[in-house]
Amino acid sequence: AFEAALQKAPELPEVRVNLALAYLRLSRTADAVAQLEKAAALAPDEPRTLFQLGGAYVEMNDLDKAVAAFEKGLGKQPGLSDTLAYEATVTLGAVYFAKGENEKAMAQFEKALAAKPDAAAPKLGLGKAHFSKGNVDKALQLFQQVVSSTPGSPEAAEADAFIKALRKAKGPVA
Repeated sequence: AFEAALQKAPELPEVRVNLALAYLRLSRTADAVAQLEKAAALAPDEPRTLFQLGGAYVEMNDLDKAVAAFEKGLGKQPGLSDTLAYEATVTLGAVYFAKGENEKAMAQFEKALAAKPDAAAPKLGLGKAHFSKGNVDKALQLFQQVVSSTPGSPEAAEADAFIKALRKAKGPVA
């Protein structure tokens, strides 16, 4: 249906975004990226499209393009009250971390935590960044906060695995 709509209105970025989201659900990531790139070209000031494009680039493991899309989108919508802007900030932190850019990752996670202080994902990401910088005590503190504040969540399970590994390597931790 979205492909048919695209034939009728190829100049509407919203149609391309909807088609891209459908492609993503079908694991047709390259097709989704192509549609999101065209939508972003048609509506270059629309941050939500750039956030979705950044996410699609992450799925393709094209981290440099993901960073560019997220940064451009966040430059147009720096506030984190919008859910997509918040998620883009957390994901940008994770992308920076994956690229080994810990300081930039930490800055993104801290922005996200300023907006939502109890959120597990940026707290977990910040813990990982601290750990990779050798700040084990700070990392443990953050991991423990994730476990205690969001028990049963995927983030808590990951944080707990880090805690157990660190305790095993370091000995008992208070």
